[in-house]
Amino acid sequence: MKGLSIDGKFSYDAGWNNNRSIQQRPNIYQYNPIAETYKQGLEMVLPTKATNKTAATHRKYAEAAVRYKQSFSGHNISGLVLYNMSYTSTPGGRYSYVPHIYQALVGRVNYDYENRYLFEINAGYNGSNRFAEGHRYQLFPAASMGWVLTNEPFFKENPILSFTKLRFSYGEVGNDKLGSFSYYYRSGYDNGLGYTFGETQNPAITGLIQGKSANENITWEIARKYNLGIETKWLKDKISANIDFFKERRSNILCEPERYSQAAGSNGLAPINYGVVTNQGYDLEIGYQDQKGDFGYSVKAIYGYAHNKIVEKSESVKPYSYMSQTGNPIGQFIGYISDGFFSSYEDVASSPVQFGQVSRPGDIKYKDLNHDGVIDSNDQAPIGYNPVPEMTFSLTAGLNWKGFDFSVLLQGATRSSIYLQGDIAWDNSWGNYYEEHIGRWTPETAATATYPRFTKAATATHPNYYKSDYWLKDSKYLRLKNIQLGYTIPRKLLKKIGIRSLRVYTNAYNLLTWDNVKKVDPESPNNSNGQFYPQQKVINFGINLNF
Repeated sequence: MKGLSIDGKFSYDAGWNNNRSIQQRPNIYQYNPIAETYKQGLEMVLPTKATNKTAATHRKYAEAAVRYKQSFSGHNISGLVLYNMSYTSTPGGRYSYVPHIYQALVGRVNYDYENRYLFEINAGYNGSNRFAEGHRYQLFPAASMGWVLTNEPFFKENPILSFTKLRFSYGEVGNDKLGSFSYYYRSGYDNGLGYTFGETQNPAITGLIQGKSANENITWEIARKYNLGIETKWLKDKISANIDFFKERRSNILCEPERYSQAAGSNGLAPINYGVVTNQGYDLEIGYQDQKGDFGYSVKAIYGYAHNKIVEKSESVKPYSYMSQTGNPIGQFIGYISDGFFSSYEDVASSPVQFGQVSRPGDIKYKDLNHDGVIDSNDQAPIGYNPVPEMTFSLTAGLNWKGFDFSVLLQGATRSSIYLQGDIAWDNSWGNYYEEHIGRWTPETAATATYPRFTKAATATHPNYYKSDYWLKDSKYLRLKNIQLGYTIPRKLLKKIGIRSLRVYTNAYNLLTWDNVKKVDPESPNNSNGQFYPQQKVINFGINLNF
């Protein structure tokens, strides 16, 4: 049958680890500078040896598809019916002997008429054994449509607007990877506290206790996505302008049931499908390109805005609404709001008592949000932004002239915060001091201090180092992500020596970054204390040669 095809595939992978190591410890000596002698400390010991093995992880994947594609009288139609199955067995952890099996039946139909009216309908019927029987299978439909206005007969060619396309889509997708544990619909056992027998202290015997209670109703997390967009080209395709508006509502998100009491005899309640999060925003892209003789140039700007909000979360009831994560973005920082430093003991005496402790001049003063005369955990509120930027932007530009080419990419983001703590922020944390610590509070610098007084050791248990807006930094940045300069030698000069093309170039990545954080990369993982592998500044010189 013309346009009909059948295909399939199968793969199998098994991976495991075996390693052996040997380590030798040398002699260690302590030097006495007065007697100019050495005292042997750690004596030479036998090499230490270790062997480690991990059981194999087995992965299988199978797929079979029937496809159809045909065109007639301006009508173009295509379709697909596909079945796939994946099997993963990973050793280690509870129920590791139970493989994760995922399977799906997918159908899709595409139709367009003379590339003017575009339609697509698809659906997936997905199943996962992470859920109990009766909750394993779910249908996820999707549809999209488009209209190319400039392909209509009534739309005549003109030098101003050369292309316009309107499109809209709606779809649902599911997620079965709900946390690190896979089978919440089963109840298990945990190791209990040790206990002894008899009158003497015998070794404690470890018993079993009931693990988390089961929840047989756990099922798929579902995301419903909407998108509305328009693509345009102007002035004989020199200018392009596109914009997309999107919205997503994700429901059935797995949550710990903080609002409910723990069941008697259980080591905790199973998670429930309760959470709801919305995400919406838009993406804008504008570009211009032109070629005049030997000189060509292009520029493109991209801007994106995305804001998410927790609509429902099974969190415990808070004394004050501003303490809740519900209503805020995912990852929103919750902490104390600083109000300068205590200037004197009189200032301490006339201010609310902080955390039941006696504050000292130079300590961070926090705001009493509930006006109860004390500073405690009830005075925590949303501070700063969340770690993921709400706004992202980039600018790309390129030039070419008689074999020379130049391009540059600027990338940036804003409306995000990073929380600095520990080694990269606090004074005397593992003996570290930084330039900003010069501005510490002392009686002489009380009027100009920009940093609280020094303590014997900066730890998270001291009120000065509690999570607050004082330790948040605005992590907006602008980065010279890529810059490149190259030259392609004319082919007529290379023809005589048998070379088809020769290009020399130099480029650089992450060459410059403008930001407010300074100590760590503004894109660094939050709460990393700087302990992560940073982005590298790379400069390359290269030759591209073809014979």
